[in-house]
Amino acid sequence: MRIWDTWDWKTHQPMIRAAIELYSPKFILELGMGTFSTPLFLEYSMEFLSIENDIEWWNYMRDHYKFKSIFHPLDDGITIGTRLFQLNPIQKWRFFHYYEDLKLPEIRPSLLFVDQWTCNRTMSINALKPRFDIIIYHDCQPPGGIEEYEYNLINFEGFNVYFLCNSVNWTGIMIKKEIDKGFHALAVQITPHIEDFRIAHGQTMELKI
Repeated sequence: MRIWDTWDWKTHQPMIRAAIELYSPKFILELGMGTFSTPLFLEYSMEFLSIENDIEWWNYMRDHYKFKSIFHPLDDGITIGTRLFQLNPIQKWRFFHYYEDLKLPEIRPSLLFVDQWTCNRTMSINALKPRFDIIIYHDCQPPGGIEEYEYNLINFEGFNVYFLCNSVNWTGIMIKKEIDKGFHALAVQITPHIEDFRIAHGQTMELKI
């Protein structure tokens, strides 16, 4: 197994840190374990659950970190790159309701981080949206990211949306309108983390609406 360690796999980090510091979520659900996200979440003190679609990666992460996790197997023939439109109607229905029926803590504010296998990203956002106050989703750069993950099908109703932009992998954040502190507050909170990323990796980022 090859563990990737390039800057473009880490571009969600400033957004994650800023959101946690600004909104102090009491529960975080991570969809898609990662060496650049899971340990970061574990730095903070809140209830945390991670769900992974790859059995080999799930076992690797459990061997290296201590946290509550679930393995979510998908059907034979589905890979990390399978697209949402390639699923049949029964698979779409079943996967959507997997997320909708998850037993999760009923504590707020809550944060959902979406970075799992391609076909389930948009479905998980739409299924879980009523239960979360903040949703962060990775790889939403236009046009490629939006098309690959079909993020154009996200239901944004009731949320304000901001983007952390760079030359490769963008990160989007949806914040429930009732709790949103606004673009300026997020920009102030994220700026030091953007600067840390620039110093560490030589890459610039910008927060946009």
